[in-house]
Amino acid sequence: MELKITQNIKPEDLMQGISWHGETNHDNEAVEKLKELNVFVSDLVAKIFFFQLQMEQVATNQNNQSAKKLSEEAEKMLENVVKMATKEENWGAIPELFKGESND
Repeated sequence: MELKITQNIKPEDLMQGISWHGETNHDNEAVEKLKELNVFVSDLVAKIFFFQLQMEQVATNQNNQSAKKLSEEAEKMLENVVKMATKEENWGAIPELFKGESND
């Protein structure tokens, strides 16, 4: 049997229980939740990255416009992820990083 469940999740939901209290047990629980979130987010970003590469290939090899749009949107998302983890003064280098990826 297969069940389909739709759930709207907000960033606040994922951050629930992640805070500093200065109390060892609570802080250790927060560390464990951060580790779990790290695995989840890393897996998600990796899947988006491989999806973007796949759509880029389809767009190039089959001249498919919808694949091109999907690739571009996925790339925008990946660029935003990089920006979130980069100091603003270094944002200018980000397009070059992605340009290098698509030339390989």
